[in-house]
Amino acid sequence: MNATTGSVPIVGEPRLRLVDPAAGEALDAPHPATVPIRIPTRHRDEGPLALLTPREVDVFYAIAEGMTNAEIARAFTVSLTTVKTHVARILLKLDARDRVQLVVLAYRSGLMAAR
Repeated sequence: MNATTGSVPIVGEPRLRLVDPAAGEALDAPHPATVPIRIPTRHRDEGPLALLTPREVDVFYAIAEGMTNAEIARAFTVSLTTVKTHVARILLKLDARDRVQLVVLAYRSGLMAAR
């Protein structure tokens, strides 16, 4: 348990060390760009996600959440080139022109409401 905030960290949760110079203490906090996005398995077999690999599904949701390629690379601990490859494959498989169409698809199909 974090004595300062009283919160209990989730095992394996990425942490960000925040330092309060006035108090001389370091505080643990989750870093939003490094928290892996996990999707319930039942949604992977429905609709457009059935065409994607599990990692592509993760990247698809990260895109829908508004994450940049660099943020996705940090969150999943992969190279920027790998993320770009995943994005290109997702665009191809879902017949989308760009990231904006992926976000629209995620919301119109109700996938973001399930999160």
